[in-house]
Parts: sequence; structure tokens; C-alpha cells
Amino acid sequence: MGPMACQFILFDLDERQVTDEEGYSILEATVALEIDGRNVFRSVGVEGARHTVIMHSREQWINETLDMVGDFKENPKSDAEYSFWMYGTGFGFKLKRNGDLVSVHLEVNAAGPTQGVSWPQTVQVGTVSSEEWIEAIVSVSKQLSDMFLRLNKELYHDRLFQEQQRNLMILENWLS
Repeated sequence: MGPMACQFILFDLDERQVTDEEGYSILEATVALEIDGRNVFRSVGVEGARHTVIMHSREQWINETLDMVGDFKENPKSDAEYSFWMYGTGFGFKLKRNGDLVSVHLEVNAAGPTQGVSWPQTVQVGTVSSEEWIEAIVSVSKQLSDMFLRLNKELYHDRLFQEQQRNLMILENWLS
């Protein structure tokens, strides 16, 4: 299997934060998104959204993706919009759906630090299939789950974490 057309890349991630009893809330990472092998954050002059509070972001991403899947079932030709924020930063993605395709827009606002990038602004950074976007969300979410399973089993087995795991299974089943 070749590289994904759309994938999240996490770096500057300190695994020691995962082992902390507050690991879920304090884990930060720099988040980048590649579409067709190109880091879309470079379109605004940065490598990624630094200091993203990643697990709370992931929680919102999973819930928004569940909404997206629900929209597919109810209205396959919908032109709905979806937002995926990198909590703790001034960056997010707005997806504009047109049938099975989503136009991906990088948004910069005053919600948090923007690393010197001017705001407000929205830049279209690519178009992917809805399935490719959902696969990217599932893939990065599973990467984070695996890290918690390996380094902090107690937190992994927490009720909230397990609810997210069940929601991830729903998304994986939709993809299969």
C-alpha cells in the first residue's frame, strides 16, 4: 500500500507527557497535514500547528467525522461544511463537501497562537475524497490510541477514551 493521499503528521510529541496521569489533557504535538505529499501548512509559511492540544483536538475530529458519516447516510449529495480545529492554536480546517469530494481550507484565526501567520485568513489547500479524509482522521486517531495503550493503559481504559474507541470503530466500519 502506497502513501495516503491525505494524512496527518504529528511531530514534536513528547511521549513522557502520555505517561502523566493528566496525559490526555496535556499532550501537545505539532500537527501537519499532507495532501498528495505536500505539507499544506507551508502555504501560510509554517511547518504545522505547534502546541496543538492533540487529544482534545482528536475528540472533536472524531465527533465531526461521525457527523460527516451521518450526513452521507442521510444526504449523499450534501454540500455540508465541517470544521476540524487544532485546539490551543489559531489553526483549523474547514471542509466544504460537494458530493463525495471535500475541498480542504486551512483557516487561521485569533483563537490561539498563529506562529506569526496573519489572521483572519482562509486558504484552499486541496481537494480529497471524503473517504480519504476519514481515513486520515482514523489513522492519526489510531496512532494516538496505540501510543496511550503502550504508555498509559490506565488512561486508555478510561470511560471517555473507550467511548472514543467505540466511535473510531464506527468510522472504521463505515470505511470497510
